[in-house]
Amino acid sequence: MKKPEVLIVGAGITGPALAYWLSRNGYRPTVVEHARQLRSGGSAIVVKGPAIPVAEHMGVLPQLRELATRNRSLTLLDPGGRRILQLPLTSDKAPTVEVTRADLSEVLHQSAQTETEFVFDDTVTTLDQDEGGVDVTFRRSAPRRFDLVVGADGMHSAVRRLVFGPERQFASDVGLYGDRPAGTRRRRGPERDDDADRAEPDAGPPPLADHPARDLHLPDRASGAPRPQERRPLQADRGRRLRRRAVAGTGTRGSLPRPPGSVLRP
Repeated sequence: MKKPEVLIVGAGITGPALAYWLSRNGYRPTVVEHARQLRSGGSAIVVKGPAIPVAEHMGVLPQLRELATRNRSLTLLDPGGRRILQLPLTSDKAPTVEVTRADLSEVLHQSAQTETEFVFDDTVTTLDQDEGGVDVTFRRSAPRRFDLVVGADGMHSAVRRLVFGPERQFASDVGLYGDRPAGTRRRRGPERDDDADRAEPDAGPPPLADHPARDLHLPDRASGAPRPQERRPLQADRGRRLRRRAVAGTGTRGSLPRPPGSVLRP
């Protein structure tokens, strides 16, 4: 009997995880991703609650624990470096594992790839559904027919746009965006003996969060929303331009400064 074929659009977190379980329940999954490879950016993700037994059943929990960040809390500092608030991100009552998005994506991809076809540097361009399935055309690959198509391609979903209409019907700008540049090696020493994520509100440059991720220093910067003509998915060069604009006046040259609060003890 021929296995039902499922197309999953998006190879981030949901796509490979879904492909893993579909392949073990009688389906033949294909994952298409418009990026040329797995994405390396993104904020950290906390695996907790019902996700813990799922990771155990998938056999990836030991890997995730090895890749876990050292973050234990989120501390909000005022412009003078005084602590306003500290929120715990872990609990002794329930297991939690925080990993970078890139690490989680890689682990899920590895777990699914033996039974899943992954197609990178491509995406869907049309979806034509009938009672028997879905005819799909791609930007690069030849047209194919699937029994089911799943959109796991994020906020700016191509699947949602093709099936339900323009994104403006479903998404609205709330005036905030985040930026996570590539990490730089963390400095060792007594000033970094705490495992806290720190965010500093400031009347000048946008707030900066210093996130400990194993041996990497991963700064986050949150800023006011870009102008309306810039409110669309950021390509790499456009992201760099916005990043340079965000750090203007901080005395840096196109890179994020090390936040003063990151060297302060709570």
